[in-house]
Amino acid sequence: MRCAKHSLYGFAVPFFSPKKVSHLETTRIYNGKTMPNLETSSKKLHVIRTAINLFTTYGFHTTGVDLIVKKSEIPKATLYNYFHSKEGLIEMCIAFQKSL
Repeated sequence: MRCAKHSLYGFAVPFFSPKKVSHLETTRIYNGKTMPNLETSSKKLHVIRTAINLFTTYGFHTTGVDLIVKKSEIPKATLYNYFHSKEGLIEMCIAFQKSL
């Protein structure tokens, strides 16, 4: 089994070189998924607080993503970038409520 290979510059490079992992990929949250960091941005917190308010007022099933986006004053793409789905947002809202 070969343990090293040569690069274009003539230096030996380990065959099983460790993958470079940025600090953004190393932080994990409660569900094991990687997140950019544990400190939530103020915009993300605003969305979570708005969603909690809407969920308590209208319920989970009645509150749509469009209403959350409208009340939070953010693009829909930003919401999906932060939470990936409505279910992900609900999970984060529950985790946020538990941390209080």
